[in-house]
Amino acid sequence: MRWHVPAQRGTFGESKPGAQAIQLDLQVDWEALLRAFGSFAYALRASRGFFALNLPVSDTVRRDFRHDLISGILFGVFNGSVISYLYVVARTIGVSPFGISLLIAMPAIGAILALPLALTIRGSGSRPFLFASWGLGRAILLLLLVFGTAVPYTILASIFLISTSIAAPQYAGIMQHVYPREFRGRLMSLVRVGSGAVTTITSLVVAWLLGSLR
Repeated sequence: MRWHVPAQRGTFGESKPGAQAIQLDLQVDWEALLRAFGSFAYALRASRGFFALNLPVSDTVRRDFRHDLISGILFGVFNGSVISYLYVVARTIGVSPFGISLLIAMPAIGAILALPLALTIRGSGSRPFLFASWGLGRAILLLLLVFGTAVPYTILASIFLISTSIAAPQYAGIMQHVYPREFRGRLMSLVRVGSGAVTTITSLVVAWLLGSLR
Protein backbone atom coordinates (compact mmCIF):
# COMPACT_ATOMS: atom_id res chain seq x y z
CA MET A 1 0.00 0.00 0.00
CA ARG A 2 1.46 3.34 -1.01
CA TRP A 3 0.67 6.64 0.67
CA HIS A 4 1.68 9.97 -0.79
CA VAL A 5 3.13 12.24 1.87
CA PRO A 6 3.31 16.00 1.17
CA ALA A 7 6.44 18.07 1.38
CA GLN A 8 8.12 18.35 4.77
CA ARG A 9 6.85 21.12 6.99
CA GLY A 10 7.91 23.06 10.04
CA THR A 11 7.27 22.45 13.71
CA PHE A 12 3.57 21.69 13.36
CA GLY A 13 2.78 22.15 9.70
CA GLU A 14 4.20 25.27 8.16
CA SER A 15 5.91 24.84 4.80
CA LYS A 16 9.67 24.47 4.54
CA PRO A 17 11.44 25.63 1.41
CA GLY A 18 13.27 23.02 -0.62
CA ALA A 19 11.56 20.05 1.05
CA GLN A 20 10.57 17.20 -1.21
CA ALA A 21 7.46 15.07 -1.15
CA ILE A 22 8.07 11.46 -0.26
CA GLN A 23 6.23 8.16 -0.62
CA LEU A 24 5.34 6.06 2.42
CA ASP A 25 4.95 2.35 1.73
CA LEU A 26 2.84 0.17 4.02
CA GLN A 27 3.00 -3.53 3.25
CA VAL A 28 1.00 -6.28 4.87
CA ASP A 29 3.17 -8.72 6.84
CA TRP A 30 1.28 -11.95 6.31
CA GLU A 31 3.48 -13.88 8.74
CA ALA A 32 2.62 -11.38 11.48
CA LEU A 33 -1.04 -11.70 10.53
CA LEU A 34 -0.89 -15.49 10.90
CA ARG A 35 0.86 -15.17 14.26
CA ALA A 36 -1.82 -12.75 15.45
CA PHE A 37 -4.54 -15.18 14.38
CA GLY A 38 -2.75 -17.90 16.30
CA SER A 39 -2.54 -15.74 19.44
CA PHE A 40 -6.21 -14.87 19.21
CA ALA A 41 -7.18 -18.52 18.72
CA TYR A 42 -5.02 -19.43 21.74
CA ALA A 43 -6.80 -16.84 23.88
CA LEU A 44 -10.19 -18.22 22.87
CA ARG A 45 -9.13 -21.82 23.49
CA ALA A 46 -7.59 -20.89 26.82
CA SER A 47 -10.74 -19.06 27.90
CA ARG A 48 -12.88 -22.09 27.02
CA GLY A 49 -10.40 -24.36 28.74
CA PHE A 50 -10.47 -22.24 31.88
CA PHE A 51 -14.20 -22.61 32.22
CA ALA A 52 -13.99 -26.34 31.38
CA LEU A 53 -11.71 -26.95 34.39
CA ASN A 54 -14.64 -26.52 36.79
CA LEU A 55 -12.63 -24.12 38.93
CA PRO A 56 -14.33 -22.63 41.99
CA VAL A 57 -15.47 -19.38 40.41
CA SER A 58 -18.97 -18.02 40.44
CA ASP A 59 -21.23 -17.50 37.46
CA THR A 60 -20.82 -13.78 38.00
CA VAL A 61 -17.04 -14.03 37.51
CA ARG A 62 -17.54 -16.04 34.32
CA ARG A 63 -20.01 -13.51 33.00
CA ASP A 64 -17.72 -10.60 33.87
CA PHE A 65 -14.81 -12.31 32.13
CA ARG A 66 -16.84 -12.84 28.97
CA HIS A 67 -17.87 -9.20 28.99
CA ASP A 68 -14.29 -8.10 29.64
CA LEU A 69 -12.98 -10.28 26.81
CA ILE A 70 -15.60 -8.97 24.38
CA SER A 71 -14.75 -5.41 25.39
CA GLY A 72 -11.05 -6.13 24.84
CA ILE A 73 -11.77 -7.56 21.40
CA LEU A 74 -13.86 -4.53 20.44
CA PHE A 75 -11.11 -2.20 21.68
CA GLY A 76 -8.63 -4.20 19.61
CA VAL A 77 -10.71 -3.49 16.51
CA PHE A 78 -10.83 0.21 17.43
CA ASN A 79 -7.13 0.30 18.24
CA GLY A 80 -6.07 -1.46 15.06
CA SER A 81 -8.33 0.50 12.71
CA VAL A 82 -8.19 4.00 14.23
CA ILE A 83 -5.43 4.58 16.77
CA SER A 84 -2.78 2.74 14.76
CA TYR A 85 -3.41 5.02 11.77
CA LEU A 86 -3.41 8.36 13.58
CA TYR A 87 0.28 8.71 12.72
CA VAL A 88 -0.20 7.72 9.09
CA VAL A 89 -2.96 10.29 8.68
CA ALA A 90 -0.72 12.86 10.38
CA ARG A 91 1.92 12.32 7.70
CA THR A 92 -0.60 12.57 4.89
CA ILE A 93 -1.97 15.93 6.06
CA GLY A 94 1.49 17.46 6.47
CA VAL A 95 2.34 17.16 10.17
CA SER A 96 6.08 17.59 10.56
CA PRO A 97 8.41 14.92 12.03
CA PHE A 98 8.53 16.94 15.26
CA GLY A 99 4.74 16.93 15.51
CA ILE A 100 4.61 13.20 14.84
CA SER A 101 7.26 12.59 17.50
CA LEU A 102 5.02 14.45 19.94
CA LEU A 103 2.10 12.21 19.03
CA ILE A 104 4.25 9.11 19.55
CA ALA A 105 5.32 10.42 22.98
CA MET A 106 1.78 11.19 24.19
CA PRO A 107 0.91 7.65 25.43
CA ALA A 108 4.14 7.58 27.45
CA ILE A 109 3.37 11.01 28.90
CA GLY A 110 -0.10 9.78 29.81
CA ALA A 111 1.41 6.74 31.53
CA ILE A 112 3.73 8.99 33.56
CA LEU A 113 0.83 11.21 34.61
CA ALA A 114 -1.25 8.16 35.47
CA LEU A 115 0.88 7.29 38.51
CA PRO A 116 0.24 10.44 40.60
CA LEU A 117 -3.40 10.43 39.50
CA ALA A 118 -3.77 6.81 40.58
CA LEU A 119 -2.41 7.71 44.01
CA THR A 120 -4.81 10.63 44.25
CA ILE A 121 -7.97 9.08 42.81
CA ARG A 122 -8.88 5.92 44.68
CA GLY A 123 -11.90 3.98 45.74
CA SER A 124 -15.25 5.15 44.43
CA GLY A 125 -13.66 7.90 42.34
CA SER A 126 -11.86 5.48 40.03
CA ARG A 127 -14.86 4.50 37.91
CA PRO A 128 -16.12 8.06 37.22
CA PHE A 129 -12.59 9.16 36.32
CA LEU A 130 -12.19 6.18 33.98
CA PHE A 131 -15.47 6.91 32.18
CA ALA A 132 -14.76 10.65 32.03
CA SER A 133 -11.23 10.20 30.67
CA TRP A 134 -12.12 7.68 28.00
CA GLY A 135 -15.37 9.43 27.12
CA LEU A 136 -13.58 12.76 26.68
CA GLY A 137 -10.94 11.13 24.50
CA ARG A 138 -13.50 9.54 22.20
CA ALA A 139 -15.45 12.79 21.93
CA ILE A 140 -12.29 14.69 21.00
CA LEU A 141 -11.47 12.03 18.41
CA LEU A 142 -14.70 12.89 16.58
CA LEU A 143 -13.47 16.46 16.15
CA LEU A 144 -10.72 15.16 13.87
CA LEU A 145 -13.43 14.75 11.24
CA VAL A 146 -13.77 18.55 11.22
CA PHE A 147 -10.18 19.71 11.73
CA GLY A 148 -7.94 18.30 9.03
CA THR A 149 -5.01 20.72 9.20
CA ALA A 150 -1.72 20.01 10.91
CA VAL A 151 -1.87 22.10 14.10
CA PRO A 152 -5.44 21.30 15.24
CA TYR A 153 -4.93 17.65 14.34
CA THR A 154 -1.74 17.44 16.43
CA ILE A 155 -3.38 19.08 19.45
CA LEU A 156 -6.57 17.02 19.36
CA ALA A 157 -4.81 13.72 18.67
CA SER A 158 -2.37 14.43 21.54
CA ILE A 159 -5.23 14.99 23.98
CA PHE A 160 -6.90 11.80 22.81
CA LEU A 161 -3.73 9.71 23.18
CA ILE A 162 -3.09 11.03 26.68
CA SER A 163 -6.68 10.38 27.77
CA THR A 164 -6.44 6.81 26.46
CA SER A 165 -3.43 5.89 28.61
CA ILE A 166 -3.93 8.08 31.67
CA ALA A 167 -6.75 5.98 33.12
CA ALA A 168 -5.10 2.56 32.72
CA PRO A 169 -4.39 2.16 36.51
CA GLN A 170 -8.07 2.86 37.24
CA TYR A 171 -9.10 0.05 34.90
CA ALA A 172 -6.67 -2.36 36.57
CA GLY A 173 -7.88 -1.26 39.99
CA ILE A 174 -11.51 -1.88 39.07
CA MET A 175 -10.77 -5.33 37.66
CA GLN A 176 -8.99 -6.28 40.89
CA HIS A 177 -12.37 -6.14 42.59
CA VAL A 178 -14.07 -8.11 39.80
CA TYR A 179 -11.84 -11.20 39.59
CA PRO A 180 -10.80 -13.44 42.50
CA ARG A 181 -7.18 -13.01 43.49
CA GLU A 182 -6.04 -16.55 42.64
CA PHE A 183 -7.29 -16.30 39.02
CA ARG A 184 -6.93 -12.57 38.40
CA GLY A 185 -3.63 -12.68 36.53
CA ARG A 186 -4.74 -15.50 34.25
CA LEU A 187 -8.03 -13.85 33.32
CA MET A 188 -6.60 -10.37 32.76
CA SER A 189 -3.73 -11.77 30.68
CA LEU A 190 -6.20 -13.63 28.44
CA VAL A 191 -8.06 -10.38 27.84
CA ARG A 192 -4.83 -8.58 26.98
CA VAL A 193 -3.69 -11.35 24.62
CA GLY A 194 -7.05 -11.35 22.86
CA SER A 195 -7.11 -7.57 22.56
CA GLY A 196 -3.51 -7.39 21.29
CA ALA A 197 -4.08 -10.14 18.75
CA VAL A 198 -7.21 -8.44 17.41
CA THR A 199 -5.31 -5.15 17.21
CA THR A 200 -2.62 -6.76 15.06
CA ILE A 201 -5.12 -8.53 12.83
CA THR A 202 -7.27 -5.44 12.37
CA SER A 203 -4.36 -3.13 11.55
CA LEU A 204 -3.05 -5.53 8.91
CA VAL A 205 -6.50 -6.07 7.38
CA VAL A 206 -7.17 -2.32 7.28
CA ALA A 207 -3.78 -1.76 5.62
CA TRP A 208 -4.68 -4.34 2.98
CA LEU A 209 -8.11 -2.80 2.43
CA LEU A 210 -6.69 0.70 2.10
CA GLY A 211 -4.10 -0.55 -0.34
CA SER A 212 -6.80 -2.27 -2.40
CA LEU A 213 -9.00 0.82 -2.50
CA ARG A 214 -6.26 3.22 -3.63
